[in-house]
Amino acid sequence: MEDVEIVLIADKTDETDRDGYPIKTETKKTVFARKKSVARTEFYEALRSGMNPVYIFEMFAGDYDGQRLVEYEGVRYEVARSYQASPDCISLTCKEVRRK
Repeated sequence: MEDVEIVLIADKTDETDRDGYPIKTETKKTVFARKKSVARTEFYEALRSGMNPVYIFEMFAGDYDGQRLVEYEGVRYEVARSYQASPDCISLTCKEVRRK
């Protein structure tokens, strides 16, 4: 395990432009987390279901507010699964973001 800084990213579409189209903005929050590798069994089970997990980040549950993206070392990952192991700790299983 390794202590790292990650950025939690949430999309917001609260505002609209002058033509009425939603404006997509992002809010970012930097937090500390423990980076873990995905276990071999979990990795292969995930691959069978079409998911490619890369990292698991464990962090203080109070810092997480349902964000769907994580940025680590300049690369964005999607939160594929969140799991609250205890009242104070949440684990985020992250997968690579597919480019369009």
